[in-house]
Amino acid sequence: MAENAHTHSGLAENEGWSHDRYLLELCELELAGRHARRIERLSAASRLPQEKTATTFDKTRLDLHVAQRWEALKDGEFLRRRENVLAFGNPGSGKTHLLCALGCDAPVGTGVR
Repeated sequence: MAENAHTHSGLAENEGWSHDRYLLELCELELAGRHARRIERLSAASRLPQEKTATTFDKTRLDLHVAQRWEALKDGEFLRRRENVLAFGNPGSGKTHLLCALGCDAPVGTGVR
């Protein structure tokens, strides 16, 4: 909060904010910063290869059935339901890349802890 207190005090004064509005703004900035740092920390702790994302995967390699499943998984609903995802296939078929992409590109705020 100390980082933002000085810069936002001038803004609050210029804009005529009440003390409540000023404190609310500081708290919201603090919460957003904490959330961003948590995402960074958990992402680093996951040790997922950050280069294996959905954008770097050649989706033309997927058959129609797998492509449909992939689209269904991308919204992250399986995380909210706390369901496992199992991937089966031949070596070199892209299982690891797709599962890493699910982890790297997972929607933020799924409620999973």
